Amino acid sequence: MREVVLYSPIVLDGETYETVLAPLLGFTQSFQIIFPFETKHWMQFKIFGKNGLIESIETGPGSQLPVSLSKIYASKEFNYWVTVDVYKGNKFTHVETLKIKKSLIEVSSLCVLYIFILNMESTPIFDQYCFYIHRLKLRSVLDYKNKLPLLAKDPQEPRIVKLAKEIYDISINFDKYFYSDAARDLNNLKPNEVVESVENYISALIGFIGQENINEITKSEDSSLEDLPKEEDKSESSDESEKEDEDKEDKENTSEKDDSENKEEEKEDKPTIESEDGEPVEDEEDKKKLKKVEDKLKEVKITASANGKKLTDNIRKNLRFSWTTLAGKERSVNTSDSLVELCNSIYNLGIWYLGYSEYLVSSKSGDDGLDEDTRKTIYDYLLKAAGIFHILENRFIQSLSLDDKSNSLDFNDIFLRVLYLQCLGQAQEITIGRAFKNNTSPKLILSLAVETCNIYKEANSLLSSSVENLIESRVEKLSNFFQYKLQLYNAFSYNLLAFLQNAQYKYGESIATSKLSKDLLKQTTTLIKPAISNTLSVGSLQRPVNMLTKIIDLNLARFERENKLIGFHAVPEQPNLDDLQTGTKLAKHRDFQLPPQSEIWSPDLITLFNPQKKLSKADITPSVTSPTTTTTTSSSSSPSDKKK
Repeated sequence: MREVVLYSPIVLDGETYETVLAPLLGFTQSFQIIFPFETKHWMQFKIFGKNGLIESIETGPGSQLPVSLSKIYASKEFNYWVTVDVYKGNKFTHVETLKIKKSLIEVSSLCVLYIFILNMESTPIFDQYCFYIHRLKLRSVLDYKNKLPLLAKDPQEPRIVKLAKEIYDISINFDKYFYSDAARDLNNLKPNEVVESVENYISALIGFIGQENINEITKSEDSSLEDLPKEEDKSESSDESEKEDEDKEDKENTSEKDDSENKEEEKEDKPTIESEDGEPVEDEEDKKKLKKVEDKLKEVKITASANGKKLTDNIRKNLRFSWTTLAGKERSVNTSDSLVELCNSIYNLGIWYLGYSEYLVSSKSGDDGLDEDTRKTIYDYLLKAAGIFHILENRFIQSLSLDDKSNSLDFNDIFLRVLYLQCLGQAQEITIGRAFKNNTSPKLILSLAVETCNIYKEANSLLSSSVENLIESRVEKLSNFFQYKLQLYNAFSYNLLAFLQNAQYKYGESIATSKLSKDLLKQTTTLIKPAISNTLSVGSLQRPVNMLTKIIDLNLARFERENKLIGFHAVPEQPNLDDLQTGTKLAKHRDFQLPPQSEIWSPDLITLFNPQKKLSKADITPSVTSPTTTTTTSSSSSPSDKKK
């Protein structure tokens, strides 16, 4: 069967949407038509063949795939029409007629035409509002309440039963904020509760791993450098600073006198041991005894710490977990390591930060863009997400125990770096938007745009050079997205450069640079189709291009007009790009701080487990339902039912 994709635009409520006709895999010649609409209205679809109406389908705001299945006997020439009507004002209003005429099949065969309605009001907003947002990772649920006691020396031990119940409740609450219906309702979702659910679960998992082990993993290698005092600038010698120095000296002199007096008082109060002739002597024997006691205490602490590590190491890898993957040939990865469970939980929070930030961009943008508070929130989430991928890359991946690690890219250091760069790139975009709104100088905006290009260029270069087969590893769309972003911001940068050149009366050069910007933007348009995915719609990719096209066209017309009336400069064939400055990176990740071990773990609780007992794959239940795949049905009745 030949791979054929047919795109047909539909204009609805002033917005243009794409219908996608694509072949499905199977023994029959099957085709899928997808209508991604953003509407709260009831929709009516009518399928017509050469003999008239074949089927009429109604779907409401709560409907989701699949809505209907129509069997059509097709000839070599696939020739059908689909009409689209919207229910407004107590009646269906015709919106669009799609004529599908394409040689899609070589022989006469039974075709199955699937009609899918992807309604943005009922499906997870992550999939429609995001500029490439990765789907949340799914996890197979471990029933802590019933399975954890199996690892104990005595499964009936009350403290173990209580611990199992508490971790079970924490785990269920974690699922609630990522995979339930409440997780979809982003309008009413409280982000601080999502973060709290993750921190509580991580805090509980640390009990299996050991706080000492966690501290060792997250300890900064260059903490010693950070602790070094910074050299003060001695060049500043204002009267005010001199006065402060004098005050400081007076305080130091006063404190020295006080210290000497205190020392004399302490010396007088200190009990002494006198010799036979009345002279005081130091009790060397007592000093030796005291030193022995201190050494013994240190030894006990070290032993206790070592024993605690040993005990947690024994139980840390006795549980069983399974998670789906974002990238790589393996769709899921199994592990017995509680640290992997902890890392996947943090990973999901990073993805959630990305998704929720894009939801805020789409839902909170007014006619004049984002307000300052929302912009700060989005910026904060993106940098926190970057901090999560940064700590996973630099602190955790070396300590993980993963089955099938070679076929999973999720915890590959390069892939984590790519996600980190994606977060920084999108944060830079937020900064550029703020700079425009605040009428910041074009020179600074150009510097930000150039660095945004550099970020996406590095991300795509890392991804393309490190992954052998992008398609098999499920990162082809991500690579296409980075190429799209890189080209878009290249065009944007050259447009700003042309503006600056024109302001410097370089009329001919500004025209040449502006034309280059326009050519780059045309190339960007060709990258839209390859970047389309379930999480990335045509509209979200087309809108920035349309906006920038208008700006470039207006600027180019102005530059040509000014050159014709004022400059009379020759337009060079190749623009002079020497003025293109180096980039400025304002976005810096925010460190992710792990919470401390949960209070539900008492110091000796770990000793109640049997290191020889282990769970197996059979002890975990299948993955929870993802909000990206959950199907819901509207409880309301259709307009046709009301008429009846």
